[in-house]
Amino acid sequence: MKVATVFEFIISAMDTRVRSMRRMEKKSSVITDPLAVWDFTTANRFQLSFLHDAQDSLRSTLELIDIKFHVELAKKSIILIRDKMVLRVSDLRSALADIDAMTEEYVRFDYHHIIETMIEGSSKVLNRHCSKLERGRRPGSLRAFTANIKPRATKVDGKITQFRRHTTFRITEENKATADHNTPPTCSILYTDVLDLSDEDAQTFCINLRCDSKGQAMRRLVYKYAFLTCREVLKGVQLYAGQRDVERFQWCREHHASYPAGSLFLAVCEELKKILPTAFTFEVFSTELRESIFKWAGWDIEIKNDFFAWRDSYGKTSPSMLRVSANSKVSQEFKEVLCVDSCYVSQWALQQQLDFIFSVRPAQNVRRFVNSEIALQVRHRVGSRILRLNAPTSSNSTQRDVPCCDARPPIVAMCMQSKGPSEVS
Repeated sequence: MKVATVFEFIISAMDTRVRSMRRMEKKSSVITDPLAVWDFTTANRFQLSFLHDAQDSLRSTLELIDIKFHVELAKKSIILIRDKMVLRVSDLRSALADIDAMTEEYVRFDYHHIIETMIEGSSKVLNRHCSKLERGRRPGSLRAFTANIKPRATKVDGKITQFRRHTTFRITEENKATADHNTPPTCSILYTDVLDLSDEDAQTFCINLRCDSKGQAMRRLVYKYAFLTCREVLKGVQLYAGQRDVERFQWCREHHASYPAGSLFLAVCEELKKILPTAFTFEVFSTELRESIFKWAGWDIEIKNDFFAWRDSYGKTSPSMLRVSANSKVSQEFKEVLCVDSCYVSQWALQQQLDFIFSVRPAQNVRRFVNSEIALQVRHRVGSRILRLNAPTSSNSTQRDVPCCDARPPIVAMCMQSKGPSEVS
């Protein structure tokens, strides 16, 4: 999967470069198949962190298919070489198609185990950060509740309506809490495996994921389920805390579940770093950041304004009924983009976000809060933060809005640690 991720990063960077060239040149000009040259000064901090952590694994895997991962320091770029020839973008697209075909034919991802692992990590982290929710309850009840959330595969019979909603990754309440909240509810997280769908349903599912094949969708679901599990666990904890939202579509609760979800994901990955695959954290987050950029670019100005109104009011302002609430695609995109938009690589920031969303006492309306309760450093800022997160690391000004970010800055030299002067593996 790491090789496919690197190929996608390079292709995406080259597509951006080609679009820029087309704007600068005449519209009638034809750009031939370009060399796959990734200018790593244009990469964001998460992509560079992924390259740093995955370098040994990438080297050994690429060597199996006779590809050399080469860094040209003078040109500050990364190229892939086979038979002394630099690969072109078309070569990477062809290789990706082959990888996805083999994935579909020979691989079966255990999504149940992936989700279960992330639930376990979320349970440990939330038990440390949200112990105050156990006041008046049996000690350890929060840990027991979150650990009892189980993944469950959805069944699709081909006759259902609202296919997108039925196959959406989500948490469901199996048994409701008692009136005194001493007995918490039991919950399950529903997920869909594309290989369990009929050919027709699988095609629709792939289109919804913006994937060209089952193999690509299978890879994409690994990232998606790992990342969004934290959000669904937070929605479960809202049920545990007895929080309620009187609005029909519960947009305030949805905001509060998405707001710390990205930060929680990074904290969970740190908690599970001994058992997660090498470079998994930044591979997943880089992919989700890129997906958020695509979703953002697909919204018109009115939808973007709806997103800002909802986000900046911390859920009190519900988006337009016609453009968003009644549109299952856009409404789900809002929640997923916010998970990335409000993500911080900081345990302190996560604590501030969790303190805010659970500041409402149990059995009260989640809309009863004031913005002054939110720590200044983690408040929503003007404009889209995902664009700043995606900015090159050379743009120091892009990190001014994350003073609490305690992650190491990914320096290009880190990618060449203990390697020769011109080679990265």
